[in-house]
Amino acid sequence: METGTGRSWTALEWRTVGGDLLITVTGGESPHIGAAALAVWENGAPVVRFLQVPGHREKELACLCAEAACRAAERTVLVTCGIHIDGASREEIRRLCANVERLVHSLTERLRDGGS
Repeated sequence: METGTGRSWTALEWRTVGGDLLITVTGGESPHIGAAALAVWENGAPVVRFLQVPGHREKELACLCAEAACRAAERTVLVTCGIHIDGASREEIRRLCANVERLVHSLTERLRDGGS
């Protein structure tokens, strides 16, 4: 799935690995891996852990996506996230975050409807 254009372009891809989900969130001018979040369904709720490349700021987006997908699917989810824009303005960052939230919402709706 993709949304946005130009510098605010974002994409979310997923696939199943056995019964688990592997999700990649990328965007901006230089997609990369800036953070990863693992969400595990334990005792009726997601438990999230993360890794982040020093100097990167994608942790919150990776954790948001992992927790939301885990909650919707009640299974283990691993998310990698890497979005970069040189000299991004506050508005561009806000737009990128909104785009990721929109993609995560679309994915969780699909997972709740029984899609994988």
